Amino acid sequence: MQGSIRTIKRNRGIVGAKVLIGDHSQCLEVFRMPKEVFIDLLGELESKYDLHGSRSTSTREVLAMTLSVLGCKESNRTVCKRFERSGETVSRYFNKGLMALVRMSMDIITPVDLEFGESRLAVARGTSYLPYFKDCIGILDSTHVKARIPGNDQTTHVAKKEWPTQKIMATCDFNMCFSFVVTGCEGTTHDAKIFNQIIREPTYNFPMPPKGKYYLVSSRYPMRRGFLKPYKGSNLVPNFWPYVQFPHNYQGLFNQRHSSLHGIIKQAFGIWKKKWIVLQDMPTFTFEKQRLIVAATMALHNYIGRHHSQSDPDFRECAENVNFIPPEAQTDQVGNILMTQSGGDDGYDEYRDNGEVDGIEDEGGGIESMAQLRDQIAYELAKTSM
Repeated sequence: MQGSIRTIKRNRGIVGAKVLIGDHSQCLEVFRMPKEVFIDLLGELESKYDLHGSRSTSTREVLAMTLSVLGCKESNRTVCKRFERSGETVSRYFNKGLMALVRMSMDIITPVDLEFGESRLAVARGTSYLPYFKDCIGILDSTHVKARIPGNDQTTHVAKKEWPTQKIMATCDFNMCFSFVVTGCEGTTHDAKIFNQIIREPTYNFPMPPKGKYYLVSSRYPMRRGFLKPYKGSNLVPNFWPYVQFPHNYQGLFNQRHSSLHGIIKQAFGIWKKKWIVLQDMPTFTFEKQRLIVAATMALHNYIGRHHSQSDPDFRECAENVNFIPPEAQTDQVGNILMTQSGGDDGYDEYRDNGEVDGIEDEGGGIESMAQLRDQIAYELAKTSM
């Protein structure tokens, strides 16, 4: 009898996890992914990233508890009640699950093709951007995540809003999956400063575009080789087409198409923040642990987005509605407004002149070559619209 009672107690949390995973809608609600993705993720973390439970706590339950904290921002007490575990057990296994995801992030937050050989734009987004942006390999931008910072350290993390944030800079591909991320930047740091640092310091291992390829960036970033920004503050016709009748709105045509394609990373940030609710209001963890949570949830984002089933409803919604940006993406307008608006809170316009950071522009003809490429694309777009 004594042994039977111990067995029942030992299996309570396991049974609870199985019930949740067995129900498709509950799996989506609590674990933020379809059932088949959860099962494959579990196998991947067990076989490659050293996720293990114990005699009394299965690996499945460890992952279930971890995802409950990240996806529902549940308190330790709530998770304890759901899985019938002590607070110490939940904390210990959450840390194990988190670290397994962080280890996975080192492999999965990378470009699918490190050589950027074949353009994937048409496959992901159709032919409307071709041939104009055929050499684009992705989008680079930043966002903000609320941070828990001790009072005496908050100054450098608090910008326009009342709360401290960590700034995240990332690149994504056309399938809304992240290919690079740097976490933990102070909320007041200008985008261009972070950008300049990550592409100059080899320790960041930034996936630089090969010759002739480029990322799209907003006007908050410097113009340099391999990074194509929109027009701003000028209505001049390209000076190397002096005899061509050029539409006056050619810059607007380019910016419109640039903005549409640039919106992919806003979709990516939106899906990421929508799924992993912990990002909207971090628990009182150390700042280093908050950075690890960002990396872990981005790894989960990529695993779901790249899963062979392509069954996730959030990714499907954005892929099928290219102009749809999840409302959660606007929480990073905490970011855009925070960092660059000198006026009110009416939003940041990346296609008007918002000022530039001095002294970090590219050298060796990079500015001129990218400006020429931009004019070339604008010209081709203008021709098709005439």
